[in-house]
Amino acid sequence: MKSLRQSIATSWYPEMRLLRADMARAMQFPEPLSVTELVRVLGSPEAITRTAEVRAKGIRGNVVFTIRSDGSYSFQGRLRATGLFSFAYKLQATFHCGGSVVIVVETTGRVFGDDTPGDSARSWDESGVSAAIRDYWAALRLAPELATNLEKNVSGVTGTLVDVAETVVETYVGAQFAGVIGAVIVIGSVLGTKMGTTFRNPNILAGVTVGGGMLLVFGPGAIIPALAAGTLTAALADIRSRPLNEDEIAFARRVFGDTLPLGRILITDMGKPADTENGRMLVEFTTLGIDGTILVNMGRNFDNALGVDRNTDLGRQSYAVAGQLFIHELVHAWQIAHHGFLPGLLCRALTSDSYEYDGEKVRARAEWSGAFDLEAQGAIIDQWFGKFAGALDGRSALDDPSFFYVANNLRLGRM
Repeated sequence: MKSLRQSIATSWYPEMRLLRADMARAMQFPEPLSVTELVRVLGSPEAITRTAEVRAKGIRGNVVFTIRSDGSYSFQGRLRATGLFSFAYKLQATFHCGGSVVIVVETTGRVFGDDTPGDSARSWDESGVSAAIRDYWAALRLAPELATNLEKNVSGVTGTLVDVAETVVETYVGAQFAGVIGAVIVIGSVLGTKMGTTFRNPNILAGVTVGGGMLLVFGPGAIIPALAAGTLTAALADIRSRPLNEDEIAFARRVFGDTLPLGRILITDMGKPADTENGRMLVEFTTLGIDGTILVNMGRNFDNALGVDRNTDLGRQSYAVAGQLFIHELVHAWQIAHHGFLPGLLCRALTSDSYEYDGEKVRARAEWSGAFDLEAQGAIIDQWFGKFAGALDGRSALDDPSFFYVANNLRLGRM
């Protein structure tokens, strides 16, 4: 029998170090939870199967979609023409969950009615393996639902990136129109072949493209819609980017020491649009590119990242000190660089929307990752910087409770 340590290491949650009661309930582990039961749950592949009925005028059918914690999947179904007319069709199935991760798979074909000789029904049975399913399993197993989108009489019946983006927007993003929604995992022989060239985008911002009004950042095995649909229209060539300059490198080292992968960081002028009473703001965000590049997207602050936040003229007062906003985004770059389970980091980021944190926990030196979410971590560091920017090595800065996390987490690369 495997030990608990071995079961965790080979499971879909290899980063588990501490299992609290609330965490066990959130992950839907059986209660009461014994070590033997935990080994069984983590040591055996889990499977989630959902079915859906497909009904449209002149065509009927069903879909069975199964995903497993080891990354394997199967996509099965049958469609048939029910009357006079024949159809070419494209059927997309989207498997989405409470953790804001979506899986998209697609099938295409033709069924023939009484007007044309041919088979009135078509069945399919596709299986495969996706590393992204395994990596994102902790999120996929939370309240998974299956939805389908059928188009018939479509010319060419081919899948494209825009098709995927529009389907996800229509079926899932509507309720979360203002921000990051999660990852979209694209699988299957149809979409896989059609989207291969997109994943090899030759632009310097490898893995960044605009389709269907949505800005998409491509990561390993998944698409991360960084901006909600309908808020941005831009040509890829219009996005500016550059590596860190010497002044920015020296500036970053004042806080992070040598724990930032400076050569992987690319500054861009992308931002997440947000309307304010004084005009449209481009909210900064940081994410991982497909080639391992860390994209620090500075919006209106692209040209002078070390200056005072340009969004102060739109009413934002969070980053009043020159370079404070840049430090905040670099904390997110540090999080990406030092978190060993990036899908897990993404799932945490989806629920990290508050910049507030408990000052008592800071003074008590509470656990960095356990007590503070991703945005709170950024706020702790940028506010410490803003308070002591003129003398980061001074006695007051070093005695401040927040410096504990600079010294014991950031500068040691300890998540």
